Amino acid sequence: MAGIITKIGYKKALEKFIDDTFTFKLYVNDYIPTYDTKLNDLVELDSSVYTPITVNKNDWSNVNITTNSISITLGKDLTFTFSAVPTSNNTVYGYFVVDSDNNLIMVERLSSPFTITNSGDSITLSGISIVINLA
Repeated sequence: MAGIITKIGYKKALEKFIDDTFTFKLYVNDYIPTYDTKLNDLVELDSSVYTPITVNKNDWSNVNITTNSISITLGKDLTFTFSAVPTSNNTVYGYFVVDSDNNLIMVERLSSPFTITNSGDSITLSGISIVINLA
């Protein structure tokens, strides 16, 4: 017999989940993520031209519960500034997030790819949220 996780149970689980630190990174292969995406499916942007961004639990806003979902939103924008143009793979297709143990937590493809053309170019991610659908 399987138990049922209540909305409050999901809320508490999500609050504990964000106790970890998460690192946001950019990927440069033309990949469309699925629920089965693995870390080795993604090609990270050359780390010599940008710095991944780490967030902790203080960077997330309060958990929001609705009839059909529970969500939490990152309380700030993340801006990646590029120190150089990569010699190859200079188009960013999306971002991915790993936890402190380097487990892939989430991945999102950008609505349109971003091509790095100059040193000093930047890309800003905003409105990032984690949603658990209950329906």
